[in-house]
Amino acid sequence: MRWRRRERQDGRRGKRDGRQRIPTYTGVIKLVEAGLPVLTVYHEHLLNTGRFEMNEAFRAFVDSLHPHRKHLIPLNNGLAADLRQVAQCREELLHATAELSEDELRPRNPREASLVASGALLDRRRSMRRQRIEAARLRLTSARNAAQVRRQAILDVHALIAEDFAVAQAQGWRHHDRCLLRIGRYWEGLVQTHPEGPSLVSILPKPVLDKPGWLTALRWQDTVSAALVLSAAEDADTATGAVTGADADTNTDTGTDANTDTDTDTDPDTTWPTPDGTAPEWLRQEF
Repeated sequence: MRWRRRERQDGRRGKRDGRQRIPTYTGVIKLVEAGLPVLTVYHEHLLNTGRFEMNEAFRAFVDSLHPHRKHLIPLNNGLAADLRQVAQCREELLHATAELSEDELRPRNPREASLVASGALLDRRRSMRRQRIEAARLRLTSARNAAQVRRQAILDVHALIAEDFAVAQAQGWRHHDRCLLRIGRYWEGLVQTHPEGPSLVSILPKPVLDKPGWLTALRWQDTVSAALVLSAAEDADTATGAVTGADADTNTDTGTDANTDTDTDTDPDTTWPTPDGTAPEWLRQEF
């Protein structure tokens, strides 16, 4: 109902401008010939309203990233630790599967010396080696499972973010299309009362509303990764008591893609997503 009231208001405003000969036919001709947009004050107002509403949809999405990021920080750090544990367990397994050395085959006490001739000492060492290998394999399997569980938890958060982004894009497209409908209703009312309305209809260009990059992005990482990196830097400054740029412009005021270049360290919580929107090697690797 609200949108219908707005459209009726747009039609009334168009009829009022038409009666006042806004815009003039000659003025429109000059603009069209010069390749410039044909705008009136109210048309510009509608465009600004559409841009603002699309931008608000994106801003709400960016704001929704903060709790997700707080969830991801310990998960990312935990996965990095898990992967270090996997690497350590691999080394232990490699060491455990090594052939018995001459030093290991030597008896360690007089009782073991008596077992050399019968081959019992060799059997004992081989049994100990098998036990070490099995224990190392169990530790590696456990470390891999822990890493897999943690990585799946990270991917689940990513899926939630992707869903939120899809909702934001749907809202943005709705605002975009409704804005064009309102502009169309305005011009429809205008030509109905404009003395040169029939002539204007034939030369008026199709209304156009610019689309912000995030609205057509295939992935949320393509448009907000730099904003997340900036957010990480601000959180770090806050933790150390430094003056932060919490009120810094991250390009959400214009609804355009954030393109801030920010140097980050190698801590896992600030390396995902990377500026090109891909997960780092430590998240993508198999283990």
